[in-house]
Amino acid sequence: MRNRMTSSPAVASNPAVPVCDLHISVQLHLLEGNSETLSAIIRRVSSGLFQLLSPVYLRPDRKLELLLQGRRLEATVVYCKKESAGTYDIGIRLTRDAHIRNEDRNPIDLLTTLKSSGSPTPIPVRVVDLSPSGLGLELNKPIPVGATVSVDLKYGIAIGDIRHSAQKAAFHRAGVCIQEFTRQNGAKGLVLTNLSCDSRNLAALAGFVRFIEASQSRYEAMLFSLARSGPNKSPT
Repeated sequence: MRNRMTSSPAVASNPAVPVCDLHISVQLHLLEGNSETLSAIIRRVSSGLFQLLSPVYLRPDRKLELLLQGRRLEATVVYCKKESAGTYDIGIRLTRDAHIRNEDRNPIDLLTTLKSSGSPTPIPVRVVDLSPSGLGLELNKPIPVGATVSVDLKYGIAIGDIRHSAQKAAFHRAGVCIQEFTRQNGAKGLVLTNLSCDSRNLAALAGFVRFIEASQSRYEAMLFSLARSGPNKSPT
């Protein structure tokens, strides 16, 4: 299959969503369990993730190598969702960026709302920690594991799946695995000073947005460079 790549990032229907549309054939070498190699397609770079079309299910946190034009890039699966005709939409992050999940899980105290795929009514929540990969939430009622949710982070909307949910004293605690981040109203740059929250919240939100935007730019540049340079003779 011939690789196709737009000459500049293609913007989705919402101009605030950072998306670069691609169609690049790659190989995925699985590093855990059955060590096998399978074919996949990089469909886009969005919200600081490579989004691929895979013929098989790959569990979140699975380690793999992305084999692209003679290069080997170690990566981690962030999410995997079944699509039609037995294919799967997977999001992966390069391993050198995956450590951010644990090292930069910043405490935050942000009162906001959540919308769930099971209910159009906004639910009041408190965001208690934040990293580029996920959100920690406190809420008054349980929300099922696997539910797709969107959380208003004031500067933009974080979309993802509930990864865990448990009763904690007088409230419920839930974790969201972020799959997409959409900046609101076409906002550009880190214009966060208009938010009614303290300096700790501002710092956490600013760091979150910077990481996603930096990853987005770096991944796009990497793929454009590889597309221009052509295949190398041997993996590096």
